[in-house]
Amino acid sequence: MTLKTRGRNNGECPDDTTLGVFRGGERIAFNDDADDVLCSSVTVNVQGGERLRVEVNGYQGDPVPAYSIVVTGELGEPPPPGAGGLLISEYVEGSGNNKALEIYNAGGAAVNLQGCAIDRYSNGGEDPLSIPLAGMQIAARGTFVLCSNDIVSPACTQRSGSLNHNGDDTLALVCNGAILDVFGRIGEDTGLGWGVDEFTTNDHTLRRKCAIAQGDPNGRDAFDPAVQWDSFPIDQLNGLGARGCP
Repeated sequence: MTLKTRGRNNGECPDDTTLGVFRGGERIAFNDDADDVLCSSVTVNVQGGERLRVEVNGYQGDPVPAYSIVVTGELGEPPPPGAGGLLISEYVEGSGNNKALEIYNAGGAAVNLQGCAIDRYSNGGEDPLSIPLAGMQIAARGTFVLCSNDIVSPACTQRSGSLNHNGDDTLALVCNGAILDVFGRIGEDTGLGWGVDEFTTNDHTLRRKCAIAQGDPNGRDAFDPAVQWDSFPIDQLNGLGARGCP
């Protein structure tokens, strides 16, 4: 969905009109036209029934009533039934291009991955590369393993040459435009990765702690892998495909 400001009588906007969109207390989109001709415009994914807050501000206190907001587009499709139980359960950032992600279905029913993808945000970027996931079902308490082309493991469900993340890349599990879980922090470039010592996201295998039964859909909150993840040495792949939690 696209939101765009318009000036008085649907005309031009004054200089430096800003448009911000908030989900809860988090600003999820922002635009400053920085121009005396163009108006601000943002595009956001919105699910049916979702409430967002929109803020419009003008240059040097120009009154907000002088603006209108034009909305175009359609609401996003809801996530697949039961998709709220999906989370990233294992992360492999190994030597060379040994990369993998395990997705776990913590819900009580099978989930079809049609419309789901892994979005990779590289080096603090805001525009992800999307890796569509095969439209197959994950059984309740089952796993789906996305691997790079170089990994040798019978656990791999799908392979992709685009799964070539480094330790400072953010990875998001998205279904029909709705973020279900995020590994890392969108928009933050750490240089090497998140965490310290054995809990770094660089050159490690990390497995989600068994106490974690749902994903973190807030891609902007602080990320410390030591909080929700157990650490294992580089290139350890023997846990892929087997969540191993009671």
